[in-house]
Amino acid sequence: MTVAKKATKKATKKVKSTKEKLVSKLNMISPRTESKGKLEARMSSDGMLSGVKYSLSTGIDPVDDATGGVPFGRVTEVYGLDQSGKTALAMRLAINAQRGEVYKGVKKSHGQWSKIPRKDYEMTVLYIDNEQSLDDDEKITVEGETLDAVVTRCDTVDQVFKICDTSIKMLEEVEKDTGVMQLLVIVVDTIAGTASQEELAAEWGKVDYSRSPKQLREGFRKLMRKINRRNVCMICTNQVSDSFKAKTPGKFNNSSLPRDEDFSTSGGRALKFFARLRIFIARTRECKLVPGTKFPDGFIAHLHVTKNSQRKPNRECRLILLYEGGMNNTYSILEHLIYMGLIKYDSNNKAYAIRFKHHKIPLKTFGETDDADEDDAPKRRVSKRKAMRSDPRISCYGEWPAFYAEHKEDCDALIAKSFKLMYDAETMTKIGSDEDDDDDDDDDDFYEAEFEDDDDSDLDD
Repeated sequence: MTVAKKATKKATKKVKSTKEKLVSKLNMISPRTESKGKLEARMSSDGMLSGVKYSLSTGIDPVDDATGGVPFGRVTEVYGLDQSGKTALAMRLAINAQRGEVYKGVKKSHGQWSKIPRKDYEMTVLYIDNEQSLDDDEKITVEGETLDAVVTRCDTVDQVFKICDTSIKMLEEVEKDTGVMQLLVIVVDTIAGTASQEELAAEWGKVDYSRSPKQLREGFRKLMRKINRRNVCMICTNQVSDSFKAKTPGKFNNSSLPRDEDFSTSGGRALKFFARLRIFIARTRECKLVPGTKFPDGFIAHLHVTKNSQRKPNRECRLILLYEGGMNNTYSILEHLIYMGLIKYDSNNKAYAIRFKHHKIPLKTFGETDDADEDDAPKRRVSKRKAMRSDPRISCYGEWPAFYAEHKEDCDALIAKSFKLMYDAETMTKIGSDEDDDDDDDDDDFYEAEFEDDDDSDLDD
């Protein structure tokens, strides 16, 4: 090779930048065995090392909108008072995992979330039932799907982390042998129901300090990197106790809802620190789908996302848990729209007004009226029909599923509006504001004037 050709080849060779040289140097000092720790380095332009690649859907649209989905590679804490729906939510996530409700990245907008094909991965669900909450009944079935998971129980915090570590290592070996990506969902129900080894060995009546917080810190420090690298979704439920700093209830919408700051969680600050998604769930009131029934059909739960590393935190939503059937997405959508002010109860007519007109949503599924019929009809009747089309009504929760199925396109536009209200800085302040209430009063005056001294038979003509 001539001197000129050597000089040309040297000139065309790409010269590494200082940052690229540093990345290469850092990767060279990584230990050869993982038992000594693993070191990884990469340019941020090539993608973040700890970015969320996949998320698990709860199957409840308001919850997915508020959280962005439950992330893989992270720890999620679901905490709240007893009988508030923590185990029901954890069970739903476990069954949705085995159903393949896994999506790419974090949910950024309503209706736009790319689902991962089921053939691209193999899912394993591990359920650690330390609260003895599972039984062979309807609680382990969600929408016709029965839980098909590895179920374990253990007595100590150390054993919880050993179970998790062993499972992660085994699935790593399976992935190497088969070449198929392995996803693992771990549900720990509950951290509060797990003792330390010293606590079990202590004699009755002996007073000792709690070692669980220290063991939780040690366990999460060892596992966090593995959870992130191996696409593990770890969901921990937790109980709460009264806090010394508890204040008078009344934060949410001037109601008596429990607040997150009024309670402290078990296990100290360890789980609170390592969890990247924290969901506080509180039971609000009982729910009757049809008025006048003797017994309630379920209850309404309020969710407050107190910590979220993927989306804006401090988002709130509502869901409905039926005593027969568990968490219901369709009814939860209705309750959340009521909470967000997109559906309002009209006490004058004892019905729920779906406020399409108020939120400037064009209707597509209600059809057009016959102009000839409107010319022949009295002016008051025409105005009433137009009002009922722009802001239609349902008399009770039980009518919502049929209404939603018939007008799904328009209702989905209303749900997208609620998503915007939840995250848009300009519209968030309008929820429950005086300006919104004034508009509501104007609407009520309009309806009251139009419907006054008019019988219901006009609607049936």
